[in-house]
Amino acid sequence: MSKDDYANAIIREGRRMGITPRGIVIALATALVESNLVMYANRNDPDSLNYPYEALSSDANSSGLFQQRAPWWGTAADRMDPARSARMFYSALKGLREDYNDTSRSPGWYAQAVQKSAFPGRYDQRMGEAQELYDRLSEISPAVGAAPSPAGFGNAGWGEIIHNFNGQPVSREDMIKYMDARLERVERMVMVLLDRVGGAEAGNAVARSRTPLEPVSG
Repeated sequence: MSKDDYANAIIREGRRMGITPRGIVIALATALVESNLVMYANRNDPDSLNYPYEALSSDANSSGLFQQRAPWWGTAADRMDPARSARMFYSALKGLREDYNDTSRSPGWYAQAVQKSAFPGRYDQRMGEAQELYDRLSEISPAVGAAPSPAGFGNAGWGEIIHNFNGQPVSREDMIKYMDARLERVERMVMVLLDRVGGAEAGNAVARSRTPLEPVSG
């Protein structure tokens, strides 16, 4: 499997579990730090050698993309499977006393709270790379992750700033534009399907009923 394959498995499992984009990016950054998205077996975790791997780890008995250790992290089959190892990470992330969506702490803080690494600062160092990976594989517009300039904060339309999954401030107007673009893409897909099953007029009816999202004043 390629690094993108592993990353996609982590993203899919996060979405299946209802993890927010911020949490998925935290998981990707963790896997980048722990293994650089390389599947590691470990001779000190003998059962891990029975599963497909690309390299051998010499870090205690850690194995898999998240370098998880027995007996705390499932079975070797769990640790050596990208989706199942991600599931264990997400379960631990959700189980933290602190909400990982709280942007008062950095994303890397939550990764460290799960992993308990001897090098806690490394997770935040890879967070930007993880976000870029998530954006590329999820086809998310870069505008959503971009922070408006400080000079624009006072003219945000609703006068408020919301935060995206990586803790960056984003205006509500920018978020509305993003959601409107995503809605248009979904509608195009629906129109193609309707054209196939119900003729072009069915698809055109969807287009005619389209009402763009509008910011709420106030």
